[in-house]
Amino acid sequence: FLIILGLGFIFYVKQINELVVNPIDKFTEVILKYEHGEEVEFDSFDIRIKELDELKQNFLEMMNEIDHSKKNLLELNETLEMKVIDKTEKLTLALEDTKKFQNKIIAQEKLASLGSLSAGIAHEIKNPLNIIINSSQLVSSSVDTLQDLLKEPAEDREGKTFKAIVDEIIEVQALCEMISSSGKRADRIIKAMLTQSRSGTSQKRKHNLSEVCKQGLSLAFHSMRAKDNSISIKIIEKMDENVFLICFYEELERALINLIDNSFDSLIEKSKKIENFEPILEVSLKESIDFIEIVVKDNGTGIPTELINKIREPFFTTKETGKGTGLGLSMIQDIVTAQGGEFLIESREGAYSTMIMRFTKEK
Repeated sequence: FLIILGLGFIFYVKQINELVVNPIDKFTEVILKYEHGEEVEFDSFDIRIKELDELKQNFLEMMNEIDHSKKNLLELNETLEMKVIDKTEKLTLALEDTKKFQNKIIAQEKLASLGSLSAGIAHEIKNPLNIIINSSQLVSSSVDTLQDLLKEPAEDREGKTFKAIVDEIIEVQALCEMISSSGKRADRIIKAMLTQSRSGTSQKRKHNLSEVCKQGLSLAFHSMRAKDNSISIKIIEKMDENVFLICFYEELERALINLIDNSFDSLIEKSKKIENFEPILEVSLKESIDFIEIVVKDNGTGIPTELINKIREPFFTTKETGKGTGLGLSMIQDIVTAQGGEFLIESREGAYSTMIMRFTKEK
């Protein structure tokens, strides 16, 4: 009986092994192969248990769905890749068009700024030219007088006549120096005009910021006087001498003129609203151990707190239509950043505005 029972148990275990264990092992092997992307075949083994056969069929259906999803996913990826390439090309073209448009607008802004400077600069150039013309006429007259004196006999040139000759020579010399000084002044103004009209032709070189600030202030002042000559603005200059920085001269001067021009507009606006208002503009150049700062401060209308960050954005402007494109402070921000500096704004509405261009000194 025990022998029969043992044989029956062995037979039972063998059947269990064939019907359950072996199919499950094969099933596991197929799943692992499928997981690693290898080809699988469920037909290589038979399953005689209904539940396992259903599991096999369900897994086959799942595999087919996964394969179908993979195929769709590959097709979708290819489609998306083509769309991305197409969109990238379109965005690249759009970016190039935007850059061209931006450059065009910036060029127009520069021309507009140049135009606003023209009247003041024309007045500025007229002064030294008048000095040159008048002085040259005096020189011509003095030379004629000298020629008349020299035609007199030698014995008559002593005493008063000789002193007259010396005085005439001294006067001619003074007039010649005045002509030379006025000519140099006109030359500086014309050069400033030319630098303002250039578009990205400057090179980064070592420049004296004291000269940049003084020339920029002069150009902006005469531009303001040409636009509105009805108010008197107190200008305070606090500039350290011989402050040098490796920079783009023309771009930095353009940024400074823009800042000063904005301050003048603010002062003019406030003076029209408040009686007995004393407009003050302060332009300073400070050199410390680590930094160089160009500061433009005014006691004008100021900037509302909620607009301080917005005014740096391109095309945002608080000016009326037709009086500004909104590129001013945005251009200044770009100019200062391109030269390794930072542009800071401090202001209180109705009280003051302080614009700071800070540059780190190269060691």
